[in-house]
Amino acid sequence: MYTFGSNTGGKLGLGKNSSGEIRVPTLVEDLIFSDDANRIYDVCCANSFTMALTTGGQAFSWGTNLYGALGLGKQATSVNKPTLIQTLLQYQAHIV
Repeated sequence: MYTFGSNTGGKLGLGKNSSGEIRVPTLVEDLIFSDDANRIYDVCCANSFTMALTTGGQAFSWGTNLYGALGLGKQATSVNKPTLIQTLLQYQAHIV
């Protein structure tokens, strides 16, 4: 997956919290999986955070965590790289 644009709150998932702009598509390296059965299937982009679902049913989130928007159970104000939403592991998402 590639991201570009405003990186406010780390919402591009590049491991940086800079509020600058990324003007060219940049690979989100934390979403490269060694298992070919686990690939990014769907992505949801909001104003200040991003979420991704894999074909293996895992959900990842990153960006601004205002009011716990990332679902990570952390008090952090932002997360600058894709982070597995642990509490959703008990619910296997299925692609239909």
